[in-house]
Amino acid sequence: MTNIRAFYVMYVTCILVGCGFSVNSGVLDAHYDDMDAVRADRKFEYSPIVRGWIPEYLPEEAVNIQERHNLDSNEGWGKFSFNEIDLLRVESDWERIEPVLSYRDPNRFPHDSYFEWSLAEVNMEHFFSNGTFLMVIDIENNKGYFWQYPE
Repeated sequence: MTNIRAFYVMYVTCILVGCGFSVNSGVLDAHYDDMDAVRADRKFEYSPIVRGWIPEYLPEEAVNIQERHNLDSNEGWGKFSFNEIDLLRVESDWERIEPVLSYRDPNRFPHDSYFEWSLAEVNMEHFFSNGTFLMVIDIENNKGYFWQYPE
């Protein structure tokens, strides 16, 4: 009887531990020094740009690029830094939009505490969309943020 009880305890423990690991198994993080490193990354056969985890037209000036994506929900978030940025070139690759059209919808603004940023911290003057991603360029703080939003 003791062996059966031990077996069931072990069985239930293995199931619970397995479920715990699978809850966050679909979330992956990555860090890149610059856009050349993003394009060169082939860990998953294709670059993060081809896989849709990082926008194709992220500014070339982007450095210290951090990205997180959820394979299950197909959501992604990211941030980057820059010294100077060519906003005219960004505007040629992205459509400038009004921030209120995007962040009022909670599904369209990132809600991941991993990046520790919120609307209160971000200067929303330069807000863009490319159809799949939204991006904010915060000139005052030399930071940029991007995220995918569900359709």
